[in-house]
Amino acid sequence: MSTTLEDRLNGASAMPWIPDPAKAEKYERESCQLNPLIGVAVDHFRRTNFMEDGEYDVIVLNVEGVGDVAVHCQPTVLANEMHQSKPRPGEKVGVKWLGERVGARQTYQAYKVVVERAAGGSFNWTDSGEPEPVVRSEPEAEFVTPKGDDDIPF
Repeated sequence: MSTTLEDRLNGASAMPWIPDPAKAEKYERESCQLNPLIGVAVDHFRRTNFMEDGEYDVIVLNVEGVGDVAVHCQPTVLANEMHQSKPRPGEKVGVKWLGERVGARQTYQAYKVVVERAAGGSFNWTDSGEPEPVVRSEPEAEFVTPKGDDDIPF
């Protein structure tokens, strides 16, 4: 149940992931409350925050049986976990909300992100907005020794 390009052109968007039942209850539209959330990374973009004084990352996961789910990486711990994991397009990503924790100075929302690595490109996870360089790996050339030529020219 993936959101197709045609669906997106017609205004369909990914539903937000809101794992905290109390917050999800206050949200007036459909949201995904699966916890943990496991899906394939299909999109990534940055969005202006509500205070309009900065941006945050949003990664869209295609979740089997659900469709596209947007993980808004606003909480600091979730943003740090996502930046550390750096999911790539096509990789399977697991995100788990661990609930509220008590820190040294304040309470915070805790998250864990795990990525099942696969080959592919990468999303831009830099704060500068500049794309990360794409490194393409070329197959290594195989050195073949000609048969019957035992003479070494040096």
